[in-house]
Amino acid sequence: MSLSIWNPIISYAAEVAACYVFGDPHIGSFDGETLHYQGKCKYILSRYSQSLGGNLTEFTVYGRFENRNGNDLVSYVRYFEIEIFGHRIHLGKNMIRVSHTPGIACN
Repeated sequence: MSLSIWNPIISYAAEVAACYVFGDPHIGSFDGETLHYQGKCKYILSRYSQSLGGNLTEFTVYGRFENRNGNDLVSYVRYFEIEIFGHRIHLGKNMIRVSHTPGIACN
């Protein structure tokens, strides 16, 4: 899904893309593809690095996928983590935890 929004701070229209994860898990990518993945690992779901060009804030979004009840045929997302501005934000079921990496400036 791509939306055109107006950003009054930088005075230009920016394209916004969305991705999503739901169910056991189904992943909708930025380019509109849908993946049905049954793996067990911590994956990078999205990342931006200034080495790619541009001057946006660097971030990484992780998802921890685990098998449900020991069944290798079904997995789910146990938690998400977002790294941005020297913080790691952990989003789990009924829990949000924020930690700071020493030596990294917070803006």
